[in-house]
Amino acid sequence: MNKTIDMLVNVKNWGLIIAVVLLADISSATVANEQYNLCVRCGNVEFNAARETASQKEKAVQKCRELAERGLPSAQLVLGIRCANGWGVEKNYVEAKKWFRRAAAQEDENEETIKAVKGSLGSREGFATSREVAYYNLAVMSSNGWGGKPDKTMAVMQFCIAANYGLKEAQLVVGDLYTNGDGVDKDEKIALEWYRKAAEQGDKNAQRKIVALESRHRKVSE
Repeated sequence: MNKTIDMLVNVKNWGLIIAVVLLADISSATVANEQYNLCVRCGNVEFNAARETASQKEKAVQKCRELAERGLPSAQLVLGIRCANGWGVEKNYVEAKKWFRRAAAQEDENEETIKAVKGSLGSREGFATSREVAYYNLAVMSSNGWGGKPDKTMAVMQFCIAANYGLKEAQLVVGDLYTNGDGVDKDEKIALEWYRKAAEQGDKNAQRKIVALESRHRKVSE
């Protein structure tokens, strides 16, 4: 198998991102006990389908679909996650991709709030918008052929879009792409730039890869 495909397929070990929606107003989480579990990161909400009862799943999916059909990107993202994993709905990658695409196509309703929070707390906080996470999840699906044939070119493009929006997980992947020359021209200087962006947001893997690359460069120059 092509080396690039090998690298991208490994992304499935990370799985889809499922904990990324920052609510502009926490009180607006009217289905918090049914659909979300508030986590400790200042309003970031974490998906917690494992604890849902059958009744809660039904109500959560109904509410989520209602909001997604109304055009709410965060609901579209969560509905895509549910469809991809079979949480409260029949597992359906094609349906998941449809909702991820819709979430990726428009600005998150909480986007300005997320930017303001990141600006006030510093970029180390791991907040993300529905749009950038939807692009990342689409990239994972493209690389693994979930809901269609594997598409390396599309996966690389979607990872790059998510990285440019600021998603640290995508920035780490793009750093790997440039480090290995997978789907892009090999360029360790560009790889370092992406690793540093991810490291600024607290990504430990990126920090380790920076150390490894810089150490290798020093040995070459000696």
